[in-house]
Amino acid sequence: MQTLADWLTPAAAPSVPAPPGMPERDWIAELAGQARAAAARSAQPGPVLTPPLPHKLDAASPGGAGPEGCGVFLGLLDLPDEQRQVRLYWAPERDGHLCLLGAETGGAREVLQWLGSGLLADGTERHCYVLDGDGSLGLLAGAGRTGAYAGPRETARGARVLRRLAAETAGRLGAAAPAAPSLAADAAAPRARPPVPLVLVVSGWGRWLSGFRSGRLAWAEECLQDIARDGGTTAVSLLLAGDRDLAAARFFGLVPNRCFLPAGSTPEAQLSWPRLPPMDPVLGRALVQGRICGGRDAVAQLASMPERLPAPVPPVERPFRIEALPRLVPVSALPAAAPARTAGPGADPVIGVEGDELQPSVLPLRPGTVHLVLGGSGSGKSNLLGLLAERLGADCDVRRPGAGCLPQDYWEQLPGAGPRTVLLVDDAHCLGAETHRRLGGLGADGAAAVLTAVPEANLLQQVPLALQARGAPWGLVLSPRSPADGHFFGARLEAGWAPPGRCYRVEHGRITALQVALCS
Repeated sequence: MQTLADWLTPAAAPSVPAPPGMPERDWIAELAGQARAAAARSAQPGPVLTPPLPHKLDAASPGGAGPEGCGVFLGLLDLPDEQRQVRLYWAPERDGHLCLLGAETGGAREVLQWLGSGLLADGTERHCYVLDGDGSLGLLAGAGRTGAYAGPRETARGARVLRRLAAETAGRLGAAAPAAPSLAADAAAPRARPPVPLVLVVSGWGRWLSGFRSGRLAWAEECLQDIARDGGTTAVSLLLAGDRDLAAARFFGLVPNRCFLPAGSTPEAQLSWPRLPPMDPVLGRALVQGRICGGRDAVAQLASMPERLPAPVPPVERPFRIEALPRLVPVSALPAAAPARTAGPGADPVIGVEGDELQPSVLPLRPGTVHLVLGGSGSGKSNLLGLLAERLGADCDVRRPGAGCLPQDYWEQLPGAGPRTVLLVDDAHCLGAETHRRLGGLGADGAAAVLTAVPEANLLQQVPLALQARGAPWGLVLSPRSPADGHFFGARLEAGWAPPGRCYRVEHGRITALQVALCS
């Protein structure tokens, strides 16, 4: 064994002992001094090892290196080969779809909450549509930029949101297609303003998938597939969180950016994941893939909710909305319909609200037509007739038995009718044969008739005019209690609890849900 001092001593130099009273030469100290002097003369500092990623990252104080990025702050990316940590940002219209895979206890819920809040508070105008499968995104519901919020129990409304966004994506895709050149085209014509970017935020995808597949809403999954396929070119982005169901989804291969959060996840759930590098099992620690991190795999600590949430920015342009049907609509709150003929040969009364934007629901009544309204007791049949009497009283000759009057005697003793007459017949299945013959005669004279009855198998025998009602432009089913309640109109309806006045209009094979207003 040779010491450093012996190795630095020239071999040819004779070993001369130091004179008495003088210390021996310390070669190690001289070498260390020369190294310090050389380091002091150098302008470049020595390499500094980056600290480990924090166990919790507050979105308000991200740390790391790099300028402020475009988009929402996502986390701190660790690049050990470069010995630096950079800030990670997600801009939906630039980076594309993003999904967070992992258990709910692994930090994905907190990251999704922050990203949703950051989108609404960002300076770039984006409209968000939220499918909240685990109830963690309620703070996004009341923002001005939120076009729709569907809670965990609103499966049908969640399907409506997906269908509307898929239609919007298809419409934007068609508008972006290059048109054929025209000789009359004006080169100086102003270019159309680009559409506002849309973001669909989905939490608990497994719950939504189970709800869609357990009913008649399996088409909603296809709508999400269409959005994932064409959303990248139409500024419609996805932000999803889920576990195994998300990793096994058909559209998973169309999501370019993925964050795998292994904390709290089971080995079975990680079978379809890529091989994970060594990382601490802390909340928010993830393996990030995709164009969001330059196409390389890297470990990152994702941001969590700050103590003080940023305030949502008001929208510059109002987002289109997908509203839930209200349980009660007073007649005074009914919106006005577009100008239409309300006198002469027919009428178009507004009876409620329907559609995504709660537009006025109009029932056209034409002379000589018979319309049938089916529903059980307490479904709102009598309320509908009372509402029609209120809405038509000033423009039509409305005929309806009053209080204390026997319906059979009233209809049998009724004189002739004309094209301006509207017959409102309640519980038509309880009337006798002579009364139905009289009603048929009044209809032949040009009167329009609205009949209510209970959906039963022998309805044609109880109400002969029901056969004529099958050829009418529309039929109504109020608060169906069985999927078979709509079989008379050739429709199968979703049964379950519904408030009185919840109505389904079957019109030329198309089913439209609406809420009938409460008459005064």
